Amino acid sequence: MAAFLLAEMRHRHNQNISELRRGGFPVLGHYSTHKIDQLQELYLHNHGCVLYPGWDSASAYKPTDESFDTIALHHSELQDALKTRREQLGDVKLTKDLQYMCDAMGVPLPFLPFSGKAGKAECQLFAKLMLMHKGTLDDVKFALEWCKHVDPEQNIHAKLPCHIRVQATILEEESNSETQEDASLVTAAPHPTNTAISRRRKASTAGLSHTFPEPTRPCYFPIPPPQAMHNAPYVQHADMIIGSRPLPKPGPGKNKVCTLCLRNHGANAYSCPGRGSHKHCK
Repeated sequence: MAAFLLAEMRHRHNQNISELRRGGFPVLGHYSTHKIDQLQELYLHNHGCVLYPGWDSASAYKPTDESFDTIALHHSELQDALKTRREQLGDVKLTKDLQYMCDAMGVPLPFLPFSGKAGKAECQLFAKLMLMHKGTLDDVKFALEWCKHVDPEQNIHAKLPCHIRVQATILEEESNSETQEDASLVTAAPHPTNTAISRRRKASTAGLSHTFPEPTRPCYFPIPPPQAMHNAPYVQHADMIIGSRPLPKPGPGKNKVCTLCLRNHGANAYSCPGRGSHKHCK
């Protein structure tokens, strides 16, 4: 169900953005684009021209192995480290949604961001590792180090480098907030970051102006290259087939053989019409 919801949200978002920012893109008023594909193919088949010039039918493209929505975002080193950790843990029981994420992304254990109160063990482990860390934070190496502590039964899940960066920023902000609260009664020098921001604000309000050029609208959808088209003599939309589809050869019909002739070894079993009014074969 989650995959279908993500696909529908992606489809609607792409169509809304195309109607808003792409020149010549038709405003349909609905999201059933497969019906527009049917109309486009029918109009081209019957009249020799397209109904919507700015519309490209998705059914005209070849199917590819490209995946959407729930996709893998990690590198090979993180995949190998996570695979090694899964072998160390042995049999791990995952919920259906977590197992779906593993199957969709092709990973042995799912990647999940830090989740506040629900991930209290993760936050404590992250703070402990940050205290042990020295030098500039390398989110990729930190994610590899984190894999050594992954244990879904203890609510400690694998992290992507972006998860590490976000949590490190949150931890730094919390540390700065606590420092400011402790020094609220003491006159202290302003934070360098705040000083830089205040300088930018003063510079922006000093009467400086800049004329921004008007943004240009994107062009039409590019014409699909010939190697991307399937070039089939017909196109199928749901239960509708548009074009010339070769009809299958009919097989032998039912009750086309006289059973009495077969029983009596007659020579005209396939041409005999069967019993007549006199209750015998003709």
